[in-house]
Amino acid sequence: MRKLLALLAPLTLTACIDGTASYLVEGNDHALSLRVRQDAFWNDGVSVTLVVSRLPECQRQLPLTDVSAAELAVDVYANGERNWIVKEGEQAWQVETETCALVTDKAGTPSGPKLGSFKLVEKKLVFEATPQPKAPAAPAAPAPAAEPAADAAAAAPAASQ
Repeated sequence: MRKLLALLAPLTLTACIDGTASYLVEGNDHALSLRVRQDAFWNDGVSVTLVVSRLPECQRQLPLTDVSAAELAVDVYANGERNWIVKEGEQAWQVETETCALVTDKAGTPSGPKLGSFKLVEKKLVFEATPQPKAPAAPAAPAPAAEPAADAAAAAPAASQ
């Protein structure tokens, strides 16, 4: 019986979800990373944890929620300088990366642009960026004005000498 259990033990780890994906704010040192973990393959639920980091100043792990893996979609919104809204379903959290703190877990409707979403794609966590509108192109610089023609009267005496 023990041999049978030893052979079946690795199967309990198969098909479990345990992944991390990141939204890079400013390179690898300033990021919002989401981690999802499924404890057992027969359980559809995953635990969701947000890691907020701005190295070397701060890094903090913030447990957020448990949700069905099939319904996982965590949206990220800009909310000002080093301030973010992270939203999953009806739940929203405001975090900041100045000190890597959870500001509130009662964040309202995001007012800033949606930056993207964390999603499970074939049991792998990915961050899909939302295309941002391009800034309007700067108007072309006007062509330099042509040099005014030299006064013919002023040039005439110089030519006659």
